[in-house]
Amino acid sequence: MENAAIEASLACETRSVVERIRPINTIYAYIPKQEKFKKWCVEKHYPNDIVSEMKIVRYVKELFERGMQSTVRNADGTTSTTRIGYSHETLKMHIKALVDLYNKQKVEYEGMMTLKHPRGETLKNFENSLKRLCSTSRQSKNFVDPGIGSIQDGYNAEQLVQVADHYLGRKKKAGDALRDRMVFLLNHMMMLRGETLRDTNLNHLFSLEFKDEGATRCPVFVMMIMGGKTNQEHHKLYSGVIRHKNVQTCAFGAIGFYLFHRFHVQGEAFPDFSMNENWFNTKLARGRSANKAVSYNTQLNSVNNAFAAVGINSVKKTHSGRQAGAREAEMAGLSHDHIRRVGRWNSESMENNYLTCLPRTAIRVIQGFPEEKGCFWLPRTLVTPALSLQQKIFPMVEEWQQKMQMDSSCQTICGEGFLKLLIELRTIILQDAVFLKQLVPDHEMFNHEVFQCEEFIAFAEELNRAINSTTPPAEVEIQRIAPEINSRISDLVLQIQSLYRAPGSHNTVNNEIIEAISSNVVKKMEEKFSNSLGIYTQPSSYINPTDNVAISTTASARRRGREDEEDKEDNPRKRYKLSRDLSNVNSLWKEWSVGLAQGKPSINSLNEEYGSKWRQDSKERKYYSKRLVIISEIRKISEERSISLEDAVQVVENKRISLQGCSLDKL
Repeated sequence: MENAAIEASLACETRSVVERIRPINTIYAYIPKQEKFKKWCVEKHYPNDIVSEMKIVRYVKELFERGMQSTVRNADGTTSTTRIGYSHETLKMHIKALVDLYNKQKVEYEGMMTLKHPRGETLKNFENSLKRLCSTSRQSKNFVDPGIGSIQDGYNAEQLVQVADHYLGRKKKAGDALRDRMVFLLNHMMMLRGETLRDTNLNHLFSLEFKDEGATRCPVFVMMIMGGKTNQEHHKLYSGVIRHKNVQTCAFGAIGFYLFHRFHVQGEAFPDFSMNENWFNTKLARGRSANKAVSYNTQLNSVNNAFAAVGINSVKKTHSGRQAGAREAEMAGLSHDHIRRVGRWNSESMENNYLTCLPRTAIRVIQGFPEEKGCFWLPRTLVTPALSLQQKIFPMVEEWQQKMQMDSSCQTICGEGFLKLLIELRTIILQDAVFLKQLVPDHEMFNHEVFQCEEFIAFAEELNRAINSTTPPAEVEIQRIAPEINSRISDLVLQIQSLYRAPGSHNTVNNEIIEAISSNVVKKMEEKFSNSLGIYTQPSSYINPTDNVAISTTASARRRGREDEEDKEDNPRKRYKLSRDLSNVNSLWKEWSVGLAQGKPSINSLNEEYGSKWRQDSKERKYYSKRLVIISEIRKISEERSISLEDAVQVVENKRISLQGCSLDKL
């Protein structure tokens, strides 16, 4: 009896822990459904409300047949009620809530519970048929709009700009409008769930820089995601954006303008970094106070009003950015792997390094730039504002940086990261304000002295002059057009080959023709971009016709040299294959993290640079998936035990040795 009492006490404690860490939205979803089930048990004259398999099946079946009452607003402003069928997702939520109630009852009524778990064969079979029944019933009986949930449901790229402009032009409660604009754009660009930004604090924000992205610096806004529905284990996941090509939909800039309005226009006190408790709970998307997040209903009403103003008809509201962002990314040509990385979908089966690093290729495309590295160029960054003008924004930054250097008690990694982000935002705010001020010159934010001073006016004039007199850098143009040129040459070669191989033709492909086509393209590119590439090319007017053969030969040799160099470097996208000769975990980790030998790429670098394109072969994909299991375990152990990755590698290797030195495949 004593042991039974101890076990019951432990079960209660375990249940209370589960309840404490459960997401608040799940609690709000489950409780009404559980109470409704208890009332149903009374109506059906059951002796108790203890959950069983047959009770769940009977209860959910009645819900399905009865449907639910829905209120519809008519064109004349009146309302009418009708009954519609439950969706499959709603009925699944009812089942989950009742299974959760069973688990709770098992702890509370340990002596009474003699029934087995309700998820038996009957319930499983019922669930399998439920989706088909719901779909048929809702569409045939209730005339449900088939456009709901389709690719028509939501907004497009043009409407994204219109919604952002709607928020920017809203004069009533301009600070809240800037907050809602920031939330809307971040949800779209990062494919976030509605609650993610509501749970985000200022100490989760920092900035990095992508190196060698193009002709201009490429700062990155990074947000650490510490929880949420897709991260209930509270891993440290990251999401990021760079500056958007279109200033009207730049989420990075939207963050800066919202924080500027909070600290400069509304007069909110600048964060106090002297003690962690003074600022760690300060919300990014604040509600009535700095430590209270904007509520779901406030966010929902804001999206409803914005969509109504623009004319968007979408079933999803606070979740619309996640849906539309993923759809737009797919339309832009991003692979499903890249989209999953940005949206953190299917996190349990994704490699940790996918989720904890920033997918650069996807970020480029989502912000309006080509997929290839080296094409990042923003005309609005041509002129950097003077330091004296920058320091008029968030002037307390330098003071707190100095305090942190002198007093280690107020020094934190996240505090330094947030201050660096604010410094990055200074330049972004000033550069973007030059153009947004033209759109909404009477916005209360632009009446601030920073945007009225002589220094800003002179900066704006200089930036406009620079943009009007500057063309895109040659290296950016080369990166932009090179893939298309390569594709055109390849298509032309195939056409020539098919022509010479046609039935009845006894000719062979004349390689000199192909060489001449390629060399002519190379020669034209070198003439156009000779200054930026450091190549001297004699003007065509000075070329003697008899030199054509020599020029063609030289250009062909140069092109072949480049191809030979690519072959020498062993282009990883096309040629790299995972080693089949590795016998231990240490070697596998070396291949994954730094590469097996000098000049050999690591798997991490291949994933970062090419996504899944380097492993197109089906055998290579299967082999990669097998090795991914081991790498995932290494990262999991490192995270759970708070040890370095190298120590985690040794833990897994010791495990392999303990299994009689089994192979990596068996491991």
